[in-house]
Amino acid sequence: MTLPGKAQSAERASFEDFKIIKTVTASLLASRSLTLGKRTLIVANHTLAKSGMLSDDQMSQYIGSHKVETSVVRDMQRRNQGGGTDIKAFRAGTRQVQLGDLIFTTKRGDQEMIRSDEFEERFPNADAWILLWLPGYSNDGSEAAVRFMYGPTTHGGIGTFGLKKMKSGWTVAWSTLQKLF
Repeated sequence: MTLPGKAQSAERASFEDFKIIKTVTASLLASRSLTLGKRTLIVANHTLAKSGMLSDDQMSQYIGSHKVETSVVRDMQRRNQGGGTDIKAFRAGTRQVQLGDLIFTTKRGDQEMIRSDEFEERFPNADAWILLWLPGYSNDGSEAAVRFMYGPTTHGGIGTFGLKKMKSGWTVAWSTLQKLF
């Protein structure tokens, strides 16, 4: 599967990004939305490059009745203009979430994802994978959103999480998972 965007230089992932990714992966595990029997989730060790999936119309199409502040969407678009970002420093704090090498760059510069059979062979104890874009933040830093592709599914899926920052850390305000057709 060819992924959106070209590999180029990208913005670095922040400690705050890692907190959000940890909150999202914990929520996915708790809800068992993507993980079923084996209960292991593979997080790609690079974020996705710039994509039409972050455009205004795509953002609103896959979030149902939820709202994302304009400043959050703009920040997400800005932060993901370059190529994928290395997130190998991410630690989920559980063996149920593991980093994995899911994408590679072709000679033309396109990003490709490993096929489903390769995923099952490389990660036999995993139920699902996610490929993230860097989160976007509101101007005051109190809200964020993160979007990701997930699978394995026939045509893939898009997940979007809206988060609020509380004194105790980030919390999921809402989430959507939508299979692509």
